[in-house]
Amino acid sequence: MFLFSKSKYKKFSDNQLLDKYRSSNKQKYIAELFYRYAHLIYGVCLKFENKKSSCKDVVIIVFEKLISETKSKEIKFLKSWLYSVTRNECLQNNNKQAKSNIEDKNIVYYNSFEDNDKNISDDIVNSAVKKLKKEQRVCIELFYLNKKSYNQIVLETGYDLKSIKSYIQNGKRNLKTIIEKQINTNTIN
Repeated sequence: MFLFSKSKYKKFSDNQLLDKYRSSNKQKYIAELFYRYAHLIYGVCLKFENKKSSCKDVVIIVFEKLISETKSKEIKFLKSWLYSVTRNECLQNNNKQAKSNIEDKNIVYYNSFEDNDKNISDDIVNSAVKKLKKEQRVCIELFYLNKKSYNQIVLETGYDLKSIKSYIQNGKRNLKTIIEKQINTNTIN
């Protein structure tokens, strides 16, 4: 539900609302644009994405970009700009999903391990995940095993986006090290 009457801002064009936002920094003008275009962005996203939940995330990301980029960029054709940003965001999500689908069901980001000589069992991976720091373990499990988006992880954990990306990156590196040690220990014994 919006806190203001939508008819109050209906008479303004997209460019007028953007100008008003730039000059006043009041997000009610962006909210009106959100009201006008959220359903269109969602529809474009459905063409590119398979999951409705990730489409909702993309709508939010697009409007976050609108809020931040309006100050530094001149957007002349808002509808076209929103379409381009939405498409690009969906393509980035699809690329991330394609990469994670290449990875095994249990985080096998370990392409370096996938020699025919070295098969990583689920037990080794699960054991290695348990050895991670709590924050890294939680983020790795949510991102790879539960297929949660960064925004969903932010909501579930309360960690900020930068920290989540760091926990995942460091967690992957630490997992690789732990698994290498476990494999080397097993081959020596």
